Amino acid sequence: MQTHVFAGFFGGMAAAVTLQPLDLLKTRVQQAPAAGIASAVKSLGSIHEAWRGTLPSLIRTSVGASLYMGLLSKFRDIRAEHSARISPLSIEKSSASSILPKLSALDNVLTGAAARSIVGFIMMPITVVKVRFESNHFNYRSIWSAVYDISRGPSGWKGLFSGYGATISRDAPYAGIYMLFYEASKDVLQLGWLPSPLVNSAAAVNASVLATTLTAPFDTVKTRIQVSVSNLTFPEAWKQITAGGWRSLFDGLSLRLARKALSAGISWGIYEEIVKLVAKRNILANETT
Repeated sequence: MQTHVFAGFFGGMAAAVTLQPLDLLKTRVQQAPAAGIASAVKSLGSIHEAWRGTLPSLIRTSVGASLYMGLLSKFRDIRAEHSARISPLSIEKSSASSILPKLSALDNVLTGAAARSIVGFIMMPITVVKVRFESNHFNYRSIWSAVYDISRGPSGWKGLFSGYGATISRDAPYAGIYMLFYEASKDVLQLGWLPSPLVNSAAAVNASVLATTLTAPFDTVKTRIQVSVSNLTFPEAWKQITAGGWRSLFDGLSLRLARKALSAGISWGIYEEIVKLVAKRNILANETT
């Protein structure tokens, strides 16, 4: 499990720093009705502002990814061991490019959703701070000033968990759908001549595009709730957004697609290779002792 935590941390860190501008622009597109990419870009005072919120994003993505990968690997191992007890011949690698255990479609969905729901709750306060930093509705100078301001709001400390319902409505289905299609995509992309890192990264991009598109409305609602200072509820935020037409639920989708697809390609590509590298080193170490 430690290997998965370590691999998830560095994969998430690389993706967070590289893709922060896309996350920031997505937040600004979703924070107000009729906001477009052009107006979001114009709102940037300088190129440096495109990386505003990088620190909370870095904490959320790297720590969140390490916790998620650790829990996910644990849950997957439990399901693989359970399957092995029922059918001793059922344990195998998920694909030629991976050493992760092969699970059923249902187990892929359930393990992904369960791990994401738990980590989403743990990381919720830093998620709210991250979104507030990215929004130009606020002018926080530090993470602590953001925490202080949010906790002094109408909801008190509960404000640090604002939008949790919308977040889980997005993250649990996203993670379940993602794992289902990630594992299926790896099988499809086994062409023999493609290197494993490329197979895993391409599978991650493919799975992320589908999962991101299907859960986009909940991401828009989540952002609108978290940048609001009037304690919007899920139904209120949904009604406010759809007042501009149902397509408004997909505001910022192109930016989120680009960010999530690239992030998945980077983080899962790094994650799978680190896990394989550590496994090979452990095998060599055991052979020499």
